[in-house]
Amino acid sequence: VVMVLENRQVTHFELFGLLTPELPVVLYVALVFILGGFIGLLAGSSLLARANIRIKAIEKDLAKARKERDSLLARLSSSSDGGADNGLR
Repeated sequence: VVMVLENRQVTHFELFGLLTPELPVVLYVALVFILGGFIGLLAGSSLLARANIRIKAIEKDLAKARKERDSLLARLSSSSDGGADNGLR
């Protein structure tokens, strides 16, 4: 509230040769914060999507490794005398 009350003067900005309309400074500051929030959300959502894809691939590899381990343990226990797993678990 203090920022809005103290920054009511109007101004314009020139960026890349384009001149913006004359608006209060606080409006430009608010627009920059909102735009920065949207850009942050877009960047974060892309990173989150990539992380989820990587997690799914790792979970798939883990399931495959567990299945292979279980089959090896089953073969080991069936080939050993008395069905002991020789402490591999």
